[in-house]
Amino acid sequence: MHLGRARPESHTTQNHRRLFHGRHGPTDDVDDAWPDLEEVLGPDGIIPITDMNSLAGIKALCGRNGGAVCTSSNAKAVFEWALDQGERILFLRD
Repeated sequence: MHLGRARPESHTTQNHRRLFHGRHGPTDDVDDAWPDLEEVLGPDGIIPITDMNSLAGIKALCGRNGGAVCTSSNAKAVFEWALDQGERILFLRD
């Protein structure tokens, strides 16, 4: 993305994102993997974070597990907060 252009562009390999935006569709894998992550890393060692544009199911998982949803303007503060809460950050993007 080049912000100096009159019309900025952004490219992603995840073309399916538009189809599921705001739904719970492809979050099953993350929900299924979460207990395994806690078993290996410990329940208090992982702070999940996602950004505001992620799927509703990913945001819900972060909320259920003591994590947060960030924006580009508060990401640094959220990551600093998360590092104070636990040993690891798991940044989830759909």
